[in-house]
Amino acid sequence: MIAKDLMSKGENILAEAGRANARFDSRTLFMSVTGLDNTGLLMSQREQVSSGTYEAYMELIHRRAAGEPLQHITGEQGFMGLTFKVGPSVLIPRPETELLVEEALEILRSEYGKDEAAAPGILDICTGSGAIGIAVKKLLPEAEVTLSDISAEALETAGVNAGLNECKVELVESDMFSALEGREFHMILCNPPYISDAEIETLDEEVRDHEPRTALSGGTDGLDFYRIIAREAADHIEAGGWLLMEIGYDQGESVPALMQNMGDTRVLKDLNGLDRVVIVHRR
Repeated sequence: MIAKDLMSKGENILAEAGRANARFDSRTLFMSVTGLDNTGLLMSQREQVSSGTYEAYMELIHRRAAGEPLQHITGEQGFMGLTFKVGPSVLIPRPETELLVEEALEILRSEYGKDEAAAPGILDICTGSGAIGIAVKKLLPEAEVTLSDISAEALETAGVNAGLNECKVELVESDMFSALEGREFHMILCNPPYISDAEIETLDEEVRDHEPRTALSGGTDGLDFYRIIAREAADHIEAGGWLLMEIGYDQGESVPALMQNMGDTRVLKDLNGLDRVVIVHRR
């Protein structure tokens, strides 16, 4: 069988299984098996595939058809133009989270300009894969970035990603702020678990059954972690510093209400017009 026909076979299997991006997924998995890039893929369309390649590819196709996330199969995900290793122990970085990083960089650059001597302290709490903090460090190298998570497995993945993207960061295993007593940062970034327990059961199977429940569940109303942040974050933010948090589409009023005593608060919408990021400027 030639490569083109094999990828068409994979695409048909994925489409019949209800995978929305069957064509993209079938080609991505073929590149994962063969090590080809996009150019190589185009040039190899009519080449015969070996039996070993066929079997390895079909194994991945059936895993994807069964609902396993594409990123777990390939082991990586792009975010802010960077590549991050991912797996079942961390939440897969989403494109909408890039808004949080972009806004953080805009704030920091407006404050520090091109002053390479400045070294703002940044805390990425509930870091997971480390995507948020590492992206900030990569794009603002003078920042001193700390990545924190309760999960040792997640921190291990974050450490791998820091090395992959040639970023020197600090890793701290901590249940929210418990291991950060006495420390202050200029900016805290956070994409906490914010989905209500009831809503989790309605999520797509790829998320519900394959991503870590601890990275999804925000308790009965989805606000458990925001309440902790509202109580404790001010003790870890410098006067005049910042707090940026991703929120659920329906939390644009409830989360700012929790943070109102901390400082001036505003909400950013994503490209779909949904509330996505809460920004607090500490008084």
